[in-house]
Amino acid sequence: MANPAWEKGKSGNPSGRPKGIVNNSTEKIKNAYTQLIEGNLENIQISVMNFNEPMLRDGALAGKTIVVTGGGTGLGRSMSKYFLQLGANVVIASRKLNVL
Repeated sequence: MANPAWEKGKSGNPSGRPKGIVNNSTEKIKNAYTQLIEGNLENIQISVMNFNEPMLRDGALAGKTIVVTGGGTGLGRSMSKYFLQLGANVVIASRKLNVL
């Protein structure tokens, strides 16, 4: 089996921690990699995230003021709306007045 860089004493530790120290997430990746190399696909656990649910609780930004540059279109516009839903005061900046 290949000797991944994150194993103890090897360079290239992806977490930037001292060599040989891994957190739980790194350990899960290491285990999945090992299972994949060994052909044990039935042992690999897959986590599914629901990106339709909000990341923050309602009111998490209440009383905060956020400045969004490029807030007239695209991601800036979407983030501005999301921050407003979370209770923040939002200042939106854009190069084009007509998109605000």
